[in-house]
Amino acid sequence: MIVGGAGIMLASVPLMLAAVGAMGIHSTFFGPIKYAILPQHLNKDEVLGGTGLVEAGTYLAILGGTIIIVEL
Repeated sequence: MIVGGAGIMLASVPLMLAAVGAMGIHSTFFGPIKYAILPQHLNKDEVLGGTGLVEAGTYLAILGGTIIIVEL
């Protein structure tokens, strides 16, 4: 996101495209991994709650980052 912000500040399309590509790669790996690891480390009756906590944490991180950026 720092690279994307720098791309916007410098009006550099290659930097902005690099940021979008990096976010796509991050999502490609992080999405499946977080749900594949949970069933391996949690009991069968804990998986649903664990998935909910991961989703809640992800949502709150996005919301918090958005609030911080808007306030700056």
